[in-house]
Amino acid sequence: MFISQYPASIDALTHAITICDAIHDEPGRAKALLRLGSAQWISGDCSAAVDTLTRALRVCGEIGDRPGQAIARNQLSAAHRLLGHYPQAVQDADRAEVVYREIGDRNGQAVALSQRGVALRLTGDHKAAVVALEQALRISRELGAQYEMATALTHLGAVWRLTGNHPAASSALSEAIQIRRAIGDPRGQAAALTQLAALWHATGDHPEATNALDEALQIHQRIDDRHGRATTLNIHGRRLLDRGNPKLARTQHRTALRLAREIRAPLEEADALAGCGRCAIMTGDTPAGLADLANALTTYQRIGATADARAITDLLASYADNHS
Repeated sequence: MFISQYPASIDALTHAITICDAIHDEPGRAKALLRLGSAQWISGDCSAAVDTLTRALRVCGEIGDRPGQAIARNQLSAAHRLLGHYPQAVQDADRAEVVYREIGDRNGQAVALSQRGVALRLTGDHKAAVVALEQALRISRELGAQYEMATALTHLGAVWRLTGNHPAASSALSEAIQIRRAIGDPRGQAAALTQLAALWHATGDHPEATNALDEALQIHQRIDDRHGRATTLNIHGRRLLDRGNPKLARTQHRTALRLAREIRAPLEEADALAGCGRCAIMTGDTPAGLADLANALTTYQRIGATADARAITDLLASYADNHS
């Protein structure tokens, strides 16, 4: 399903919940709430998803539906992560993983471990992220669970890129893309392509980076994935700035900023502000650049993105030292 098609699904599920309420069908209500919450966070309405999934968690608890409770926790982890609530995302993933383990659902356990890993990566705790993601990968390989395997590989590739383990990152991301293409998952394919583009840029393979970014953006546009598009545009902007084109880079970051604000994605908004700030300073618009960097720092600190916050703090301190 394209992301643009989710509003129709959301309307149908909302109607289904109303019917379940009227006839007191608690299992039906729980199932519809879980599906509605999933559709909401995937389509970008994460605040509504948190409310819906919290209701689903309560209903599942009342009727003793433990698998439903685990699903609700897992989906809540994803929604909280996209809202920048990283500690809550880790906590929800941990609770989901415990329930999955207790009921013997190893596939669900792998999903929850991947959720934990990506949230930890965003806080800058790369060591703990790798532990969780390697556990998720091991379980999904044992089960032959292709989707979960590709998810763990994509996030492992991202962590290994950030920590400088480029060969491992390249291997993981290449395998993730191959799996995503084989199972027909364009959204996941684009996410892995974006990470691979960032890796190729870091290692100096600029033509391959350009090709990967172009392919990712085409996919995001086709399936109307604004969150993925914002992420990819920010990476594209950083690449253009590094290659000496701050004006075009600023355009990419401004578009990413607009998209991030539309879907209320704080990490992508902060990344875009940081990019705009760097570009503005490079083009001589220093007051605007410093203001953008300060706003990015505030958001990074608020959502607990400690590594990003530290990088901006160091950048602002360096600028102050050079102009004192």
